[in-house]
Amino acid sequence: MLKYRLDEEQVIAVKIQQAALDYRSGKRTLFTVESDNVSAWTRGMASFQRDNIVKNSYLIPGPPTVRESHTEAISRHVDGAALAH
Repeated sequence: MLKYRLDEEQVIAVKIQQAALDYRSGKRTLFTVESDNVSAWTRGMASFQRDNIVKNSYLIPGPPTVRESHTEAISRHVDGAALAH
């Protein structure tokens, strides 16, 4: 938990979590691009739907590999707090 002091009375607490945002919380399959000859920005492409990666593969030089992994997804409401949208 990170804490940031706004002034002598106000402190903001921030909890950093490695998770994907989704409409519901839980385990999800996440598809990403994996290739040695791709630009750094393409490694940031990710989707819960494989077809979204495949249909945008024309942006990537050479045949990319679509990697499947499992991740924890969190919804817009976490521990009673609303995430920004």
